[in-house]
Amino acid sequence: MKRSEFLRASALILGGTIIPFRRINSNIFPDEIPGLTEIAPGTGMYAERGGTIMWQIRDEMITVIDSQFPDTAQNFLNGFRKKSDKEIDYLFNTHHHRDHVSGNEVLRPHVKVILSHENCARMQKETFNPDGGVKLVTADETYSKEWVKENIHIYYLGKAHTGGDSIIHYTDIDTAHLGDLVFNKVYPFIDPKGGGSIKEWIETLERIEKKFGKSTRFVFGHAASPADLTGDIQSVKEMRGYLSALLDYAKMIHKQGRVLADASAVLYIPGAAERKEMRAGALKLNIETAYKEVAGE
Repeated sequence: MKRSEFLRASALILGGTIIPFRRINSNIFPDEIPGLTEIAPGTGMYAERGGTIMWQIRDEMITVIDSQFPDTAQNFLNGFRKKSDKEIDYLFNTHHHRDHVSGNEVLRPHVKVILSHENCARMQKETFNPDGGVKLVTADETYSKEWVKENIHIYYLGKAHTGGDSIIHYTDIDTAHLGDLVFNKVYPFIDPKGGGSIKEWIETLERIEKKFGKSTRFVFGHAASPADLTGDIQSVKEMRGYLSALLDYAKMIHKQGRVLADASAVLYIPGAAERKEMRAGALKLNIETAYKEVAGE
């Protein structure tokens, strides 16, 4: 696929007008309900615009992870209601970014409890700027390190993409939603203002690799294509490898005293495989963010 075609078809990290995954690749994940992709019995995901939604329907508990934007949350809900008209027991927010939690206001009337890491709820209130009539809806309950309920285990393993990233692990099917801890095969959005740190992100990914095995399947918030929204531990290792190479490159150019504008003109990071840009200038922004972290700015 040409780069220009990819940019038109990809989801933007923080919103915007796009061509949704479910429209351009409707045959990749065939399903009786458009957009709702079943990845295991009673468990699936929804990818339209924003971070990937995951859901599970069990007799004793119904859960949803993330809510995208208000309009796409409504599209998700319309399809989900064809699978179950019961109240959703838990809505989990993986982190505070708008493309993952703006839809909370739409799902709120259908959810018993919204849950997130305590830092996620705090940063939603500190950084969320409602626009277009979007209402800020934060968690009813928060946790600090771990949260366990039946077949669901939630972890906070440290700062990474933000300062409040949750990992939601469905232990019965050994599948974990990583939120934006992995941008699979695309350049990530790094958010130091939201508590993110490249160095600590690398360390958090190392903890994930130690905690989960080769059999674990992962769901990612963003990817180069719909088929890449799920993966295994290798995708986690590749993400860590990219961030490590990015930080090493920033250290090198800082030590050499090179002009950042020139260093930011590279087409890929030395020592890392080239990734796709979800929005123009993503690689340049990665380099600038890494340079500022190294320089202590």
